[in-house]
Amino acid sequence: MTIGVFDGVHRGHAQLISRAVDKAKARDIPSVLMTFDPHPVAVLHPERAPGQITSLDHRLSLLED
Repeated sequence: MTIGVFDGVHRGHAQLISRAVDKAKARDIPSVLMTFDPHPVAVLHPERAPGQITSLDHRLSLLED
C-alpha cells in the first residue's frame, strides 16, 4: 500500500508507485494506493493548507496511468 497526497504526481511519486506495484506483482497480491482530498493539513490547520496543484479527478487520472 502506498499512502500520500500525490498532488502533481511527479517523477518521485511515479517511482514510488512503480516500486510498490512491482513488489505487489512479485508477490501476486494487489497493489493499493491511498490519496487524500482535501489535503490533511487543510483539515487540521486550514490556515496553513497548501494550494492544490491538481484537482482530485485529474490526480486520479494521472495515477491511473
